[in-house]
Amino acid sequence: MHRSVLEDPEFVAWANEHVVVLVGHPPGSHKTVDVKKPKPGEPKSQCSLYPGLSCDDHEQAFEDAVEPPKAGKDDKPPADGKAASDKPKAAKPKPKVKGKSELVLPKMSFDGVPASFVVPPEGTPELFKADREPKACREGLEAAQKALDEHPVLRSRWKAYEKAFADAEKAQKDGKVKVCLLALGKIDADAKDGLAKPVAERLKAVLDAIQAKVAPKVASATAGSGAPAVKAKTLLALRAELDVPLSTPLPALAEIDAWLAANAPEAVPPAAPAK
Repeated sequence: MHRSVLEDPEFVAWANEHVVVLVGHPPGSHKTVDVKKPKPGEPKSQCSLYPGLSCDDHEQAFEDAVEPPKAGKDDKPPADGKAASDKPKAAKPKPKVKGKSELVLPKMSFDGVPASFVVPPEGTPELFKADREPKACREGLEAAQKALDEHPVLRSRWKAYEKAFADAEKAQKDGKVKVCLLALGKIDADAKDGLAKPVAERLKAVLDAIQAKVAPKVASATAGSGAPAVKAKTLLALRAELDVPLSTPLPALAEIDAWLAANAPEAVPPAAPAK
């Protein structure tokens, strides 16, 4: 990616919300600088070319991601008779990912620099040539995102989703169905504009788990020969836990309303006003 793109304020603001940028740069062409007041999460000793990073960051990314050049027929062997690959190298510590043994990056090959790649979730790098001008770079990246998912998630929204999922899963674990559904409702509120596939799948998985847990309770409350008024009271209490506006209401909620309409119509709650 050309330096003019990386330094363009509008592109930077857009990129911070829409993409994850990983810079790979070999060592030796510049120095580090000490920053008196680094931003949260940034090192004190930073790269003079890429503010916010240490040189170790971009050197490690380059080493991990770049395909080593192949020896040509005209290459001369080293004076000691050993191939460069046979010579011992000082091992650099590999970046660690919590919960995983090692971070493995895809290998990339290219001719000339700067060179840019788009790496989709499956990890296959694709050479990206529209990287010399901010507008063209943004449009090219937006097209690449649309090819992966019609509804890419902004970084700020992803943080909100992660918090909502964490709150929902904690409430689910604690048996607080209403609290769980209210947290999921914050995510589901974006469903009208479309959710990214991973978000939609995760949301559905939690809602399906809630449905699987409450369905037997509905079946139990409607079974037997008890008085309709007693059953209605139990179902209304259960309904109060499930009554959270969702784009696709839980089937258990529809089952409760259907039973009440057929067996205790006086207990059916009034319909919610249309939005």
